[in-house]
Amino acid sequence: MELPKLFQDFNHSKFVVHLSLFFFVFLFALRLDETITWNYWIVFSPIWIWKCLVFLGAVVGTVVWFKCPQTRRDNEGVTQFRAMWLTVTVHCFLLLFELLACEQLEYPSHRWILVFLPLTFVSLLSFFVCVWSLKRERPFELEMFCAVNVVQFVFLALRLDEIVIWSWVVVFIPLWILTAVTLVGVTYSIIFACLVMRSSHNIAPEQRWGALRSAFTSTIIVLPLLATEVLLVYKLDGLAPISFLICAVPLLVALTNLMFMACGTRGGNKWFFGLQKDFCHSLLSSCPCLREYGNIAIASNARRTGTEEEVPSLHEVWESRMDPTKMAKIVHNKPAAVAYIPIETPD
Repeated sequence: MELPKLFQDFNHSKFVVHLSLFFFVFLFALRLDETITWNYWIVFSPIWIWKCLVFLGAVVGTVVWFKCPQTRRDNEGVTQFRAMWLTVTVHCFLLLFELLACEQLEYPSHRWILVFLPLTFVSLLSFFVCVWSLKRERPFELEMFCAVNVVQFVFLALRLDEIVIWSWVVVFIPLWILTAVTLVGVTYSIIFACLVMRSSHNIAPEQRWGALRSAFTSTIIVLPLLATEVLLVYKLDGLAPISFLICAVPLLVALTNLMFMACGTRGGNKWFFGLQKDFCHSLLSSCPCLREYGNIAIASNARRTGTEEEVPSLHEVWESRMDPTKMAKIVHNKPAAVAYIPIETPD
């Protein structure tokens, strides 16, 4: 286990988003099942916290931007600053939709098609944001999600207003198509991983494990989402007497997997809260004790010196109990905990 790599690859933005969605889905399912009778404004509290962090981070980043004019000479910094405000614009429309949806759920007074108007508009805007981000090699997962589901949002609004009285299986047709395309990609990644792992060609171990890891992570995300869609259709069409919480369990599993995956994917905008560098680097520089702890990693003597040494087998370990000479050799080759990749020299 390498704590320096864990700190360097941690994506705080994705972790906060997935954590907020996890608690929101859990509370929303309990509220729909009437297990709790809280006000919907309280149920949406994880969403409000998420949005407050986004807007507060953008305001602080903008203040730092104007106070540090020398940072405007960096093209990468300018691109990240513009990307930050594009993200804030998308979140403004999402916040408007969430406010209208919360009010409609608590005090039904207008049509759902009006509630979904901000979401439809942000879906159209997301197409341009995706193109802009693609040209500048910026991540755009949230914008991509909104863009590909624009038809699904329209179908949901029409069905909730009973303008159409289709079965929920028909209403979710855009989602079924998107899921089918995703399953094709997952199947391809699994086949590719199997071929790479069984290949006799000179392929680096990192590439083999990378293909296997990609297939595994895509599988544990897509399959729970598909299970949630199927259970939700069964529930809404009255085909099975199940609760909304049961329908949400696979989705909660997928969100949990995404939170763990956020610990191994770099990213995030450096201008949020005016950090101007990675979140974990800022955290380590402000906490000397955590910085010293983060320099710890497990490495064998062979890795430190560049020499290859044998790892004792189970049979050798048992024989060493009877032979003190062999026991001394195994103890000499035992891995040690050393700080071999310093993140930053602690004070």
